[in-house]
Parts: sequence; structure tokens; C-alpha cells
Amino acid sequence: MTWSPPPDFGARTFQIHFHPQDWQGGQVLQKEGDVLSCKPLPAARTITGVVREVVEEFRVGLTLNPAQFRGSCTCWQKSPEYRTCKHMVALLFHWFSPLTQAPPSGLVPADEAYLKTIGLSWEKSGLLHEAHQVKLQVLWKRNPVEVRTYLESQGWGKLWALLEAGAAGTPRSSLRSSLLPPPARDGAEVRPQTAPAERQLVFVLDLGQQEPFLAPPRLEPFLGALQQGMLLQPQRLVPGRTHYLPLEEEGRLLREVLDVKGDQHLHPRTPLGGVLDRLLKKGLLYLKGHLDRPLQAGEERQGQVGWALDARGNQHPHFQVAPAAQVLLLDQAWYVDTGNFRAGRVLTSHPGSQLQSFLTVPPVAPERVQEVLRVLQGMDGSPLPCPRQVEVQWVKGTPTFNAVLVGTGLGNHNIPQLSLRVDYGALMVPPVDVLYLARNGVPPLRHFDGQRLMLVERDMTVEKQAFACLQAQGLSPLSTGDTGMVFQHASPAKGDADLGHLLTRVVPVLKARGWEVTVDRSFPGEVIQRPLQCTLREDGGWFSLELGVEVAGKTVSLLPLLLTWIRNHPDLLKEMLEGKVEPQMECFLVGEGRFLEVELTRILSLLRVLVEYHQGGETVRLPRMGAGLLSGDTGEVQWKGSSQAFQLFRNLQRLSEPVTPIEAPQGLQAELRPYQSEGVSWLQRLMETGMNGILADDMGLGKTLQTLTHILIEKEQGRLSRPVLIVAPTSLMPNWKAEAEKFTPSLKTLTLHGAARHRRRGDILNVDVVFTTYGVLVKDQVSLARHPYHLIVLDEAQHIKNPRGQASQALRHLQSQHRLCLTGTPIENHLGELWSLFHFLMPGLLPAEGEFRQLYRDPIEKDLDPLCQDRLSRMVRPLMLRRTKGEVARDLPPKTEITIKLELGGEQRDLYETLRVATQQQLQEEIKKRGLASSQIHVLTALLKLRQVCCHPGLVRLEEASKVRRSVKLEWFKDTLPGMLEEGRTVLVFSQFTSLLAVLGQELDRLGVEHAVLTGQTVDRAEQVRRFQSGEVQVFLISLKAGGVGLNLTAADTVIHFDPWWNPAAENQATDRAYRIGQDKPVFVYKLVTEGTIEERILVLQEKKARLSRSVLQGGNGGDLHLSEVDVGMLLAGGSLEEENGNGVGIPFSSL
Repeated sequence: MTWSPPPDFGARTFQIHFHPQDWQGGQVLQKEGDVLSCKPLPAARTITGVVREVVEEFRVGLTLNPAQFRGSCTCWQKSPEYRTCKHMVALLFHWFSPLTQAPPSGLVPADEAYLKTIGLSWEKSGLLHEAHQVKLQVLWKRNPVEVRTYLESQGWGKLWALLEAGAAGTPRSSLRSSLLPPPARDGAEVRPQTAPAERQLVFVLDLGQQEPFLAPPRLEPFLGALQQGMLLQPQRLVPGRTHYLPLEEEGRLLREVLDVKGDQHLHPRTPLGGVLDRLLKKGLLYLKGHLDRPLQAGEERQGQVGWALDARGNQHPHFQVAPAAQVLLLDQAWYVDTGNFRAGRVLTSHPGSQLQSFLTVPPVAPERVQEVLRVLQGMDGSPLPCPRQVEVQWVKGTPTFNAVLVGTGLGNHNIPQLSLRVDYGALMVPPVDVLYLARNGVPPLRHFDGQRLMLVERDMTVEKQAFACLQAQGLSPLSTGDTGMVFQHASPAKGDADLGHLLTRVVPVLKARGWEVTVDRSFPGEVIQRPLQCTLREDGGWFSLELGVEVAGKTVSLLPLLLTWIRNHPDLLKEMLEGKVEPQMECFLVGEGRFLEVELTRILSLLRVLVEYHQGGETVRLPRMGAGLLSGDTGEVQWKGSSQAFQLFRNLQRLSEPVTPIEAPQGLQAELRPYQSEGVSWLQRLMETGMNGILADDMGLGKTLQTLTHILIEKEQGRLSRPVLIVAPTSLMPNWKAEAEKFTPSLKTLTLHGAARHRRRGDILNVDVVFTTYGVLVKDQVSLARHPYHLIVLDEAQHIKNPRGQASQALRHLQSQHRLCLTGTPIENHLGELWSLFHFLMPGLLPAEGEFRQLYRDPIEKDLDPLCQDRLSRMVRPLMLRRTKGEVARDLPPKTEITIKLELGGEQRDLYETLRVATQQQLQEEIKKRGLASSQIHVLTALLKLRQVCCHPGLVRLEEASKVRRSVKLEWFKDTLPGMLEEGRTVLVFSQFTSLLAVLGQELDRLGVEHAVLTGQTVDRAEQVRRFQSGEVQVFLISLKAGGVGLNLTAADTVIHFDPWWNPAAENQATDRAYRIGQDKPVFVYKLVTEGTIEERILVLQEKKARLSRSVLQGGNGGDLHLSEVDVGMLLAGGSLEEENGNGVGIPFSSL
């Protein structure tokens, strides 16, 4: 497989990774032809090669990935602090732009500079350095003529003679003879000193740090004294610097080692085995770091090539020896057993060069096994083992986000930060990949269970949304850490601003997105949870409210914090009060680095009170009855205060709680409806809390029965130690007495009314209930005040709406434990009436009359302030129970009313207009002649004919009408009814014209629809009702007079009013034949009205003149009906009401 340089990037793509000097020097090496080899490894997008610098050669490897560039070079052993070098640059440029012509021959300037360095060193030291010897020989072998010419030109001809003699094979008598320096410049000779006889030359093997040892090991000559195999006082021998004259045998070994070392720079696999054999046999080879004993020659051991799996499912090439030992890859494999201090050869069919290539193969991912197999098959030498196939499963992952609040831990400058970790199950996304979310080709996460590799595909859309969420909160990525990506506020602020931002803004947003958020111990802020402390105090007929929290033994006022939040979040507060938001958490700074966490949605009542009643300062003043406005926040608040204030708060709080139906007393001779049972339960709760209130149910819902039941419970429970005084209007006295006898016969009653009342006063203490009137209350207030009462009940309590009236004054002299007002209209004219009722019930609970007017009456009655009205309503709600008929009729399904407006057309429109104009002229003459009052019968007859034309022209007994066959209402009926029946609807059709019902019956017969009919002529009414209720027929035609009232037709779910009879009550009664108790389906009511006709005009007039509607639409003679000329003119005018724009309505009929 070949691999060419990618076209989308070049050598300069990687310039950022190199030092400028290396970048320039590498290009020089490449141009001078010092790149000796270049080989690509396509599987790993890697190139390897050898680069020469003067006489040294370096092996270089490059991974060409712009996003993750990596390089290696053997020159790192000399300069480990540099991770890139000029040799990498040379190989890089050679790969992308190899030389098109041969490099220059002969010595280059770098070669001449090196020869000069060697010569000067030789002159100065008197010795030729070991490395200089090797490099001098290399240069000579490459360019012998040029080297000789240069050396002789510099006066260093002897160096040339030595090189030439060595090349001809002249034996060297000793190392010393070949290292003698030339005569000094002044003619003196430099003579080296000899080493002490007790020192001996040995060699130390440095294996290096890599495992296996792919780089050639280093053999270093050392001097030292040997004692029982232990090397004492070791000293490294540096030729030319260390004063030592080796023996002849030592000299041969030293030259051999130095020759091999020199050749290794050119050929890393230079045979070293022979040298190691001889050193082992002589016992002169030591292991670096273990100079206490020499290495010994060991037996050959068996080597095995294979693959090892790691935890990520990647397979790594490895070469093992049995028994286990460290491996050296020379020209062939060797082992070093550091435990037993033995070294020897490894038996294997693979040469060292092949093993070297094999072991440098990068880890093989399971999905790239096939690619590596092709690479291994292309390698020279014996067949190599292949990595095994691993099952790969792709899974689409779902991320979870974990945010940890941390601090930098820098003392006084501990900056708050957020660490983000992204997990896919048990797999964590590397933090650096969290930072580079925007890049394409993000690798999947890997999990290997030993048999199967699971590749988890990351959901980059969700991850980017999470990253964008943090940026939207003002956080920017700062760095990567061990546990995640670290974010910090883009513009760090001083003090607690960032703490507050993280805790009050960021954390709620993250939790709302489902993130897990924790706080590390290093985080400089602390979130505390404490109950709020509210204190109620008496304040001159009002309550003052203080709000705080205890932190570190001190009370911190929360009032300014909450008020600031309210000012800054008006829209959010409004949504919270309307119940449109989820639970809302907020943190408030209550100390240095301390934030109080409060769930605001649990203190909504308190927030509302702050908005409505705070007038400045550290407290809030609210009416005593206003304590009930705080009743919804018991879970988050600890309440304190004076015993009286706290008791009132608790009582109002309990009255705000939902009531449940109560068990009826044994002596009750009636069955209470559920809402009535709830009402009695509420009355009992008033008694239990010592509070007084108003039962304000709609008329007809049984306030009398509920009150009597409440009194009966008091008696049966043994609490009725004093009589109950019930004050009611004179007209209701018989009703109270009759209902008490009927429903609660066990109650002893006394009626104080009329002249006979004076004889009965002595019986007050012998009865359970005393009935009297408001008039008697005023007259007999002195005698009535002599007795204390268990309960005083005021029926139709609006009789004391004037607080300065006689009845109100008389009641103030009566004493009772409890008080109750009954009224369906607690407010008839103004809010002062409500104040008067509560002034009787619980004086002082509302502000004084003048303050009440200023705070509530004027804003509501004059300014129509809805917020103030709502505030008052909520305040009195715990002490007032009001249910309307609509609220308690829970068993009824909804009713939908639809008005169908139809337009007369063609002959029907012409007939209507002809008749209208003719009638208009006739009535004008009649009224002029006889007057409007004497013409009522003529007016009603004319209106009736016009209405008949709107329904069906055939209803009018005129020759012209008999010729008109079309009826817009009948056509709607024929088109619409079949669809209703297909939907399974059951239909009632009402009309006051029996002749019209006959026409509709004929049409139904033509359609094949069976139906029932109910008119004044129907003989068996019950049979017709049975047929419809049983489902035998789906349509019931009913005349208004015959079936408008008294029928129960709950089988119907659709009502059609074919012609309007504009008495709303009568129309509703007809509709209620279907929409009534027992109905279990939604009811649809259709009202057919023709546009621009008398029907549309009477709809407008009916709300103003109900008597007109009843007389005209019921077909009567008008009775005491009085029509004005304006009324008649409006009814008989032509065109639509919209076209008249109100003008025609006010024109007298005589002026038309």
C-alpha cells in the first residue's frame, strides 16, 4: 500500500511545533541531501527515516496529523529538553518535497567545520577524542581525497597518515601509539601519564529506559579496582581526558567497543553480539546500577512474538522471553536477566530488524485490525503473528452532565469556578474533548469488556447545547483538569458577585436542565438552608411583620433582600403568583460567602403581602385580618409574636384550609347535599377557632338548613349551654320556625314576635333557639341584653349595613360567644356594608372605618382598582363562605350555545320585504287614525306574520306566500340534521308554531328519519317521551307551550331553537329539558336567526324591554304591553342593524 503526501496540507502546516532555528536548520539538512531514507506507514499516517548530521545519523519518526502532531528522534538522548528538532524538519520537507537533483558532492561547510574542530582538539590535548576518532574515520570513508587535502592544508598531515595506515590494514601496536599527538607548536612533546597498576578496565552496559530496548544499548568503559567481582571506585574512562595507558589486550577490547559504538551511529543493528560474548567470558561486563557483580553468560532462552490486549481493546505488539527477562534487540535478540545477573541470546526465527519493525507498530484499535494485517503481510522476514479479531458494537449514547462548583484555592483570591464532566454511562468524555466540541470527527468513547469492544457515539448536538448553556450564563472555558473542563466567569468580579451569580443564576438553570450539581469543599461559597422567621406584633390595631433568618447566632433581616428581588423580577413574580412556573429556587447573600437558599414558590403569600403592604422600613404593617393572607407559607416559615397575634394567625390559617363534609347529627331529619355538609363543617370550624364569619351562599342553597344543623351539632356535643338568638326579617319568621320543626325537631325554639312576646321572655333560658325580628331587636334591646347567648345569627344580615343604624346599635349591647351572618348579598351598594358586617362579627379585625375607606373603598369604588379588589377579597375569604348555584352544580356537564345566523335570499327575501313595506304603511295609517295604544293588536299581528315568513313562507296565509317554496331555515335543517344523526346525536327541536313542526315532520318522513312529536294535540305525551328517552327515535319535535316545561329529556345532547321566542327565561326552560341533573353528556344549543329581519331586531330589543319579548314571541294579545313609536319603527325598519349604525333605532314610527 502506498501513501502520498495529503493535498490538503503541507510541511508548513506543522511549523508552529518547531523552534525557528530548528525550522531553518532542518531545511538546510534536507537541501544538502542528508535525509538518507524515508519510509511511510500509511496505517498510522506515520513516516520514518534516517537523517545525517555531519557524521552522526539519527532515526526519525513523524505522525502527520494537524490536530495531534507527534514526532520522535534519537537525538533526544542528547537533548531531552527539546521535544522537536531539525532532523524532524528535514524529514518533513523531504516527504512533502523530495530533492529533484543530486545533492552536492565533496565536503560541505559543516564537514570542514567539524574537521577543524577535530584538528584543534588534537593539537591542544595531545589526544584524539574517542568520538573524534570515529567521526574522522566516517568523513574519510565518505570523501578520502577531500579530507586529505583539507588536513594537509591545515598542517595536520599526521592525522591523515594514521587514517590511511588504518585503511591499509597496518596493525596497531597499541591504542597509545595511535593516539600520540603531533609535535607541539614550540617543539615540545606532550606525554600522557600512566594509570596506577591497581586499576582495571571494565565495561558497563546501559540498557536505557525503554522496554523493550529498541535503541542500541550503550557500552561505556570504566576504570576501577576489582575485589571479589565488585567494582570499587568506578570512574568512567573518557579517551583523551582520562589518564590511563591500557594493556595490549585491554586496548584491543577498547578499540573493538569503540568501533562498534561508532558503527552503531550509522547502522543501529551493527553486530554487537560478538563483543558481548567476549566481555561475558572475561567477566568484564557489568550492568549499570549494579556494579557489585559482573554479568555472566547464560543459556539460550526461547522468545515468543505476540499481541497483548489492554483495557480499551487495543492490541500491542510484544516480544517475551521464557524464563522472563529484559530483551535487547541487536542484530539478533538478546536477553538480560537482571535478577540472576545473566545475559544471553534469544532463540527466535525473527531477526532483530524485523522485531524492531514489529514492536514499533502503534497500538491496534479493533476497528483497524484489517488495516494492520495488510501492513504485517508486507513486512520482510518470517511470518509474524496477527492481532485477533475483536467484536465491535456501535451504540448511540446519551450524555449526562455533572457540574461541580470548585475554588482555585488561592487564599484571599479563591476564585469560584465550575468543573464540567460529561459522562456516557460509566464512560467519561476526556476534558480536552469537551473543550473542542465544535470540531468534526470526534472519536467515539470506548469500552472493552475483554471480549467485545463497545464504541459509544457521542451526541454532539446535546453536548454543544450544554456548552452553549454555560456560555449563555457568562462562563468561559479556562482549562482542563483531571475531573473535567473548568469554566470561570468571563469577567471575574470582586467580592461575592461571582458566587452569587453561580449560586443564584447558573445553578438553578443547570438543575432545571437535569444536570447533577455538587459543591466541592474548595468552593469559597456556602449554601445554607434555614427556615424563615416571621414575627407578628400588635401595632395599634394593626400587625407589624418582621422577616429574618438566623445565621451564625445572629438574625439577618431578609426584608430588603426580598424587596430587591421583587423589584428586579416583576414578570417572574407575576407568573409565580398565577401558578404558571415550576418551583423557583433563589439564593440570597446573608453573610460573607454565605447564601440562603429559599424556595420562593413556597412563600408566595408572604411575597404578595410584601408587594401589597410594604410602605418602607424594616417592617410591614397590615390589617389584623390580613394575617390570614400569610396562611399559605407554613412549610418554609417559623412564626413568632405575641400570643394574641399568633393565635389569630393560626385561626385564620386553619380557616383557609379546605373543609371536608361532616357527619350529620343524629337528630337531623334531612339529607345534606355535599356542599351543605361542607358548609356545616366550615361553621363548626368557626366555632373551634373562636372566629365569626359570613355564610354568603346564593339564595336557595340552604343557608337555613345548614345553620340549624350547625346548632343541632352544638347541642348534641354538649356545647349549647346558652340559647342561640336568630334575628331575621318578619317575613322569614314562619319559614325559620317551620324548617326547625321539620328538620331539627329536637331543638326547643321560642319566637319573640308580636304582642305576645312579652309573656314569653321568661322562657329564653329554657330553650335552645330564640327567633326574633330586627324590629323587636330594636324595641326590646334592653330585655334581650339581659341574657348572654351561645350564638347570635343574623339572617339577611344586610339589614345592619348601616353601622350607625338602630339595629347595628342594638346588637352592640348583646353578649355572645359566637356570631354568624347569613346573606346572599353581603354587598348591595358599597363596601361600607361589608365593613359594617365585620364590625358586628369581630370589631377591630378590619381597619377603622376611615382607614378602610382610604385603603379599600375609594380605590375599588372610585378608581375601579382590580388589584385592590383582589386584595380585599383574599383578606376576607377565610371568614366568608360563598357558593353560587353554578359552583355547586358540579354534576352538570358543560353547555355550548351557538347562534346560527342565516340570510334570506331570492323569493323569500322579496316576500319579506313586500310584507314589511305593506305592513309599515298600514300601521302608519292605523296609528295616525286610532293612536298607538289602540293599535296594539294590529302591531302584534303584523310582527307575527313577519316572523312566520322568516321561519317558512308557507306559514303565512297569503296567496303571494303560497307561491314561495324556499325556506333558508328548512334548508339548513335538511343539510345539518343528517350529519348530526350520523354522529350519534339525539336532537330536540323547539318551535312555537305547530304548523312549522308539521312541515318539519313531513321533511323528516322524506328523509326516512323516525321522530316523536309533542304538541297541544298529542294524546299520549308519556309514550312520545318514552320513545325518545329509550333511544327508539333520535329526533323530538316539541311545541313551546306543550313541552317547554315539566319534561325530563336528558337523552338529548342537542337542542335546536328553530324560531326565537325572546323571553330568555322561557328559552332556558326549554333548553333545560336536556341540560339538567342526570345529564351525562355535553349539550349543544343551536339558535336559528335570520339576518336583517325582525328576529335580529327583537334580539336587541329583548334586553331593554322584557315585556315586549314575552308578549310578541308568545303570540299573546299584548295585555298591558306598551310599545313606543320608536320601538315599532325599529322593529319594522329595513336593512341590517350594522348598516343603520344606531340611527334607525331612535326614529319615531310616524316619521318613517
